[in-house]
Amino acid sequence: MTWTRETGGVFGGGSSFSAIYHTDFDVFDPKLVPNLETDLRIAALGIGARDHAVTLPIQFSGIASWIEDALKADEPKAPGASFADAHAALAKFTAEAMRVERARARIRSATQAGPVNLWLMADTQRPAYRG
Repeated sequence: MTWTRETGGVFGGGSSFSAIYHTDFDVFDPKLVPNLETDLRIAALGIGARDHAVTLPIQFSGIASWIEDALKADEPKAPGASFADAHAALAKFTAEAMRVERARARIRSATQAGPVNLWLMADTQRPAYRG
């Protein structure tokens, strides 16, 4: 797919759909990707770990940390804006992340993990997990 005319392409600050594309005529050149074997091994290890995880490997505390870093970076850019609501929401999110991670740490079987996994994949219309 190339949508460079409409978006300016990834190098023009537009969409990630750009003039960089692949076809069935591409030829693999190991010199262009010297770390491919290592990268594939690391990816395979990650897939294997997730495949054998009892609960879904969603790390909400990592997301909370990323949000905190983003707020720290963005606050100085908007000196007149209040970030109080964002910080309050982050505090609630962090508390819930810790609660979920503590509950997950107690799970030892797929039967115990079932309700938690369903809750982690649920949309916002479902009731909250209270494990």
